[in-house]
Amino acid sequence: LSYAAETNELKPVFKVLAKALAEPKNRLALVDRALQTPLSDLATFLSYAAETNELKPVFKVLAEDLAEPTNLHHLATAMEWQPLDALVSVLKSDTAGDLWANVFAAIDAAGWEKARSEEEIRKIDAFVAFERIATLLGRPGLAEAPALRIVVTSTPKVWHQPIIALHHLFSVLRLASGATPDDIDRFMNRVATADWVDRCYRVPKAGALAGTLLGLATTLAPDQRRLLVRESLFDRVRIELLRLGMSDSETRAQALSLLGSAAAIGVSIPAGEVDWPDTSELTEVLKLRVPDRVLTTIGHLQVQLWLGLREMARLRAVRVTASPPLAEQILDLWVATQDGETGKALPPHVRDLNAEMIVWLRQCKADSWRLVPP
Repeated sequence: LSYAAETNELKPVFKVLAKALAEPKNRLALVDRALQTPLSDLATFLSYAAETNELKPVFKVLAEDLAEPTNLHHLATAMEWQPLDALVSVLKSDTAGDLWANVFAAIDAAGWEKARSEEEIRKIDAFVAFERIATLLGRPGLAEAPALRIVVTSTPKVWHQPIIALHHLFSVLRLASGATPDDIDRFMNRVATADWVDRCYRVPKAGALAGTLLGLATTLAPDQRRLLVRESLFDRVRIELLRLGMSDSETRAQALSLLGSAAAIGVSIPAGEVDWPDTSELTEVLKLRVPDRVLTTIGHLQVQLWLGLREMARLRAVRVTASPPLAEQILDLWVATQDGETGKALPPHVRDLNAEMIVWLRQCKADSWRLVPP
């Protein structure tokens, strides 16, 4: 149709076809053919029809008919079996967004799990995009089946590519709730090779790396993190710390957060020549990481930073003081996290880390919020 519309000798053909497609007598055949079409191709046609004046009536008819319950069920079944990368393309379509959202809502969970258990994993980045979309569309649980499939079957080939990094690893592991410890061990041994992990530590910004490392530290048990404890992470932390003296507050916050998240993974650096922030500089850093007022538990940004401050207190000789109101808020939120229902369901290694931080924060409070060695 596009070729005919743009070719002088075929423009009359295009007009005839466009008119015929919109006629009521052809409506049933049009819908029937649409239901037989791969979803990615159907989404492409709908986009083209919606943007082409002569085909806008066709788009309107087709979108209405495909939204009928029987047709919606048919499309949902087809969506269950779409490769994840193709499905992401469909769900990101700007055209007929309501239709695709309704199709996605109609997916049968059991059928989805069966289809995903047989899928060949081709693109890891498609999973991360899908997880975001599934969350936006109110069905985050649908990301668990493909995550499990990735853990059990994905090969190094799909992971060891320039665009794949540690945040992809975290996203998959966080959602693969059905994976056994043996599944995770085999997966980490396949994927987290020394060269790949070293590259992943060199590329991202300090703040992004800190967030990913904290996620991995809370998701993986201590013995599952051994392949992530690398000299390259030690070097990256040292490089960021050496910049502290010539940095702004945000850069300091990111460097200290990386120090804390690396410690949570298992990389602890020895004392060295570092231009640590003084009390006034530390206050500015803490202001950047003030918890949102709606939070009732400790946030990830605060965890990263305060883990880093505990490491700083261990490494530096000169003591600094944290702003009491800000520090009190952190202690209160950490205690609420540990004592709340959500906190009680956390893995043992996370609860142990929370308990250690609460003990240390209370030690600091007892010393008028000087950051004392843990």
